[in-house]
Amino acid sequence: MGNYILQPDIHEDKICFVSEDDLFISDIDGHNSKRIVSGLGVISSPKFSEHGTHIAFRLMRGVHNGVNEIFVCDSEGGSLIQLTHIGSPATGIAGWINSTSIMIYSDIYEPTRGITEFYSINLKTRKMEKTEYGYGNIIQFSDKGILLGRNTMEVPYWKNYRGGTRGKVWLKFKESKKFEKLLEIETNIHSPVVIGSKLYFVTDRDGTANVYAYDFSVRKIEKLTDFKEHDVRPMNGHGTNLVFTVAGELYLFDIKEGKSRKIKVKIDSKFTAKNYEFNTVAENIERIHLFDEENVSIVSRGRGILKGKYMNAPVTLNSTFHGRIRNIDRLDGERFAAVQEIDGEDGVVIYRRNGKEEKSIPMDIGIIMNMRAIKGSENVIISNNRHELYIIDLKSGSKTLIDKSPGGRLNDFDISNDSKLVAYSFGLSSNRSQIRIYNIEEKKIYEATSKSAYDFSPSFDSSGAFLNYLTNRALDPTYDNLIFDLGFMTVFKPYSIAIKKGGKNPFLGMPPKFSKEDEELPYDLENLKIKSQAFPIEPDNYVELKSGNSVVFYTRSKIEGSTRHYSLGGQNKKKSTLLCYDFTKREERMVIDGINSFSLSEDRKKILIGRNGDYFTINSDSTAENQKDLEKGKLDLSGLTIRKDRMEEFRQMFNETWKLMREGYWSSEKLSRWGKVKQKYEGLISMINTRAELSDILKKMQGELGTSHSYEIGGDLTNVDYYPSARLGAFTEETEKGAYIRKIYCGDPSNEGEKSPLLTTGLEIHEGDLIKRIDGMDINLDYGVFEALLNKKEDTVNIVVSGKDKKESEYEIKLLSNHRNLIYRDWVESKRRYVHEKSRGKAGYIHIPDMGPAGFTEFYRLFSEETTYENLVVDVRYNGGGHVSQLILDKLGRKFLGKDISRFGEPEPYPSYSIRGKMVCVTNEYAGSDGDIFSHAFKLMKLGELVGTRTWGGVIGINPMTRLIDGTVVTQPEYAFSFIDVGMGVENYGTDPTIEVEVSPEEFASGKDPQLDRALKALL
Repeated sequence: MGNYILQPDIHEDKICFVSEDDLFISDIDGHNSKRIVSGLGVISSPKFSEHGTHIAFRLMRGVHNGVNEIFVCDSEGGSLIQLTHIGSPATGIAGWINSTSIMIYSDIYEPTRGITEFYSINLKTRKMEKTEYGYGNIIQFSDKGILLGRNTMEVPYWKNYRGGTRGKVWLKFKESKKFEKLLEIETNIHSPVVIGSKLYFVTDRDGTANVYAYDFSVRKIEKLTDFKEHDVRPMNGHGTNLVFTVAGELYLFDIKEGKSRKIKVKIDSKFTAKNYEFNTVAENIERIHLFDEENVSIVSRGRGILKGKYMNAPVTLNSTFHGRIRNIDRLDGERFAAVQEIDGEDGVVIYRRNGKEEKSIPMDIGIIMNMRAIKGSENVIISNNRHELYIIDLKSGSKTLIDKSPGGRLNDFDISNDSKLVAYSFGLSSNRSQIRIYNIEEKKIYEATSKSAYDFSPSFDSSGAFLNYLTNRALDPTYDNLIFDLGFMTVFKPYSIAIKKGGKNPFLGMPPKFSKEDEELPYDLENLKIKSQAFPIEPDNYVELKSGNSVVFYTRSKIEGSTRHYSLGGQNKKKSTLLCYDFTKREERMVIDGINSFSLSEDRKKILIGRNGDYFTINSDSTAENQKDLEKGKLDLSGLTIRKDRMEEFRQMFNETWKLMREGYWSSEKLSRWGKVKQKYEGLISMINTRAELSDILKKMQGELGTSHSYEIGGDLTNVDYYPSARLGAFTEETEKGAYIRKIYCGDPSNEGEKSPLLTTGLEIHEGDLIKRIDGMDINLDYGVFEALLNKKEDTVNIVVSGKDKKESEYEIKLLSNHRNLIYRDWVESKRRYVHEKSRGKAGYIHIPDMGPAGFTEFYRLFSEETTYENLVVDVRYNGGGHVSQLILDKLGRKFLGKDISRFGEPEPYPSYSIRGKMVCVTNEYAGSDGDIFSHAFKLMKLGELVGTRTWGGVIGINPMTRLIDGTVVTQPEYAFSFIDVGMGVENYGTDPTIEVEVSPEEFASGKDPQLDRALKALL
């Protein structure tokens, strides 16, 4: 077992590097290694100072949504200084300016994510200042001049990246007044460093990343190393040596000799004492199933737990963690079936009630998404990621395919109480599905609904007389309250189908009795479509339905904005209201409000409620009035723990990540080498000791397919949390006397949340004023505004400000937890004013920050106003992608045909919001995913010129099917995109502008916008 080494730097005869998330230093030959900073979080990117006396490094902390801060320590250990308290994940080290000043990059004052500007920090005074170098991530001051790297970072999750955001190197020669673009090749460049007369860098232009040199004098590129299997990782250099790692091992390249050699470093691991720890079950609940009043099964972190009234203690299934458990159902009173990995592949394992394994049934059907036991038999129903639905015979291990869908996974199914029928929602396309019924004895499929809608959540009632389900067939549009449009907001309604002979409409005549006689009646599954009846309730936003005993339960979700719930992996769950329709009383009642989930026990007498991470059981005949004592039914999970073996979990997560990509990747042909990729990386697992090191390996493995959107996000990277930093909504500059307010941000002041708290009515605070104290503490170079606002969110603070008259005034300020949106809206309004003024009122301006709900909102915030101008600038620079580009293009593609004229009002264009003149779109390398698609489609639709730089180049979409056991999201590129003109040519390339304009470092730093200027020229 070795050590996994990352991100080394070198100064003369010393090397610093990261291993086990800590900072080490050793001699140049690898001897005398010493851990000098430990246990603070996840350390990365260490950099020696000019004379090697200090090491700066980046530290990531945060159990959820970590942030990075910059620290500096003595190179032999000792004193440790935290230089920044910015509270942003996009903060890093750009390089040292000299022995007492460092250059960092951060997005702290940027209007959008993805772009970082340079700031200098003096170690002695702690003064942080924005520089004249614009944006980037690497800067080096050498005898040649100033090297500036833009996007010159390794892209571990995307091998052979060739898109618009590939690294580019700029250089300002000592004799020059301006930066010039020195190096731009077809592949990504990272880790540029100037030594002598050459620029050294890493790129994978030949397939595997190696070290190259660019000779300034002859302007030629030379390949220096020739690693074949594993890539050269981030590199640094000093003197006559370069250092880097390959496959977690340290290498030194001697520039004079032109050779690289491996440096063997031995460190004493801090993990040798123990390899396990304990987690509470409640931390990682994946599934929970209520069998009856007293018995539940829980799946937590890949283990299964049985908890029951007559059990002396909870029983853990798979306690030694032989493969992840995903789901548990009860076969009978003594046995349970669990979906579990068997030799790395999903199968079914049968357990006894005492936790003893009885039998394992391996399968080869991909990822099992859902499983239900067919009561009174040795069979289970299983759905998988391949859109298939199976019956599995647990005795023989044989499987019978029920159905396969072209439009989605068949996870939404139910089994009748008599175990004769399976009802399921069959996906026809992305927005249509049909309820089907499979008769197990006949082995025959019956169509229960037509194919014209989205039918889902099928559920048999306890007698088997009716099949209830939800559908979006209640069409009645509502007018949009912002623009002239119509939409369908409340289209869902529960329906019921009588499926037995003699069945009647349950909503007419005498109420159904749901008696034993009903259970014994034969099924009549012919002509089911005509037997479907809508519940006599108003349509609404119904989400899920389950049938009880003579009642039907369903959840209703409030119609609300999508922005807060839009996140990768769907962490932000909406709250719902649980309602019940009573067939015998023919009335609806509310059961409970504000829940996240619900399910019924097998006998349908109990309801399991999930709310804010806790679980409660209530009687199924409960009403809203008697739910005040909800706490009495709280499921007690206290004291339940699972033992986790760190290395076993690492191996399982590695294997599952590989397997998910094998199952989810869009092209089976491109997976031909995927087995070899697994072999390539699994040998590295024995070298790692931390979750962050596993993350590094997973990213590299995901990236081997050379495809966009191959991410690994989140997980238990560290248990060290951070203190959040609140915001004033202003750009401040610290001095010895206090912090000067250089800019107060303000978007549209009439809108909520678009002005700094410093502009609150009654306050006399202006740009140029000096903040003297916050909450009684003097503000100075040692104690700045960011530090004063640590561990605050939207708190109220006391602030003392001195104006031009030197008079001090004291105010109470309600802080912002984040100022990104405020800075963004300030930026947009400044661009809008600029376009209006520069065009002399002939052009409007709209910026679209992404193609999700936030970008959709921003588009329509200004759409009706800006389309009153004759011409329009559409700006998609820094667009973070999403899925609504087609909706926006649909509006922009309208052709002006005429106008509505009234006696007193202004003429209105027809169609509404159509542009009378010309359009132009501004894009850049940070417009990606659906931003790529929008940019290319804008050209394809001939809407106008496309101005700027080539876009990111990632258009293969994702929809993560599951999380890893610690909550990590790993994505699989599932949905490839092909244009009618270039086919799949936008992927890993981007789309070229029709008019190329690049922004130089000087232009960006001075606030100039040549791309927008050129766009206006194209319009006017």
